[in-house]
Amino acid sequence: MASYERDYAPIQKRIELEHQKRVANAEADLNAYLETIAAKEAELDAEQEKSVQQNEKALADHEATFDERFVHWSQSAETGTSWEAMDIRSVSASNDTKLVLQRDSVIQAEGKLGKTEYVVLGKAGGEALRAIRLEALIHDTLPKNGPGRADDGNFVLTEIEVRWAPDSDPDTWKKIKLHKPQADFSQQNFPVKNAIDGNKSGNNGWAVSPQLGQYHSALFELNDPIVSDESYHIEIKLTQHYQGDKYAIGRFRLSITSDEGEIDLGIPLSIDSILALNADERSDGQQQSLKAFFEGRDKQLLQLKKALEMAKKPRPEDPQVTKLKARLELVSQPLPMDTTLKQLRRAFDLSSQQIKNTRLTAAQDVAWALINNPSFLFNH
Repeated sequence: MASYERDYAPIQKRIELEHQKRVANAEADLNAYLETIAAKEAELDAEQEKSVQQNEKALADHEATFDERFVHWSQSAETGTSWEAMDIRSVSASNDTKLVLQRDSVIQAEGKLGKTEYVVLGKAGGEALRAIRLEALIHDTLPKNGPGRADDGNFVLTEIEVRWAPDSDPDTWKKIKLHKPQADFSQQNFPVKNAIDGNKSGNNGWAVSPQLGQYHSALFELNDPIVSDESYHIEIKLTQHYQGDKYAIGRFRLSITSDEGEIDLGIPLSIDSILALNADERSDGQQQSLKAFFEGRDKQLLQLKKALEMAKKPRPEDPQVTKLKARLELVSQPLPMDTTLKQLRRAFDLSSQQIKNTRLTAAQDVAWALINNPSFLFNH
């Protein structure tokens, strides 16, 4: 080993000098290119900062009018689409989950957790059915107040399916195609449109994290509204097959509407009941609930926040800078040890350890000699 190290020393020195030269050249090329684009980068940085300031001002100006807009809204009671709670006749669930029908057409899920399907059967008629609204409701019996049954209060609605049958022929069910989904909020990568995409694999759906412990709602318009001269049965199935096995809705209500034109989520019953009170009759908690609901439905506010978020995003790096940085990182990698030198050093270390225990070494030699002795092999 000592002999090889002595002979290899000048070779190693030459290799290290070449390595240092490659690193220096890569650094010089990167720095040189950064100098050529410095003015352009400074200009782009200034443009981005200007955009951020403009978006911050637009958001601040809009937020400054909140009180005025809130008072006008709470006094005018503009409720938008008119929704009617579904006339429910029966509720059921799979996998030992129990659904309990409560006041105001509220349905509470209890019992075993797991992948499940809720089936709600109701009756309707008289007016055309154009859309269905699903309200996910909070309650202190749910984890983190819900509205889901997961530990954090979330849920994942894998799919919603609807079918109907006329009273005169209740066994002839007709499937209804849903479109134009809307939601007051959707979790990233779990948009409400997933709930009608036909994918029941369990890895997608509509969810609402991080807005947990809050009321949420979604609506689904019927591609072909139900128009019937007689009353009819309507069945709504909520499939919840997310892979976590806990992500079922804990408390909900289904409503229908016959309104024409543009359909919106309307006002939930809990908010509508507060709006029915005079301003001086509302408690501080009720007033805060109204403000939170109004803010959550402020589309312009959401757009302005999104615009500011996009303006603050780091600009993409210049492609040539990325390329030169990658080259510098590559050439800066430590040099691998010479293979022969590595083997010799390992052999030297093993030999050094072995020679420290001559008794063990001698015992090993005797054992080897015995095992390979013809007499030993014959007798044993």
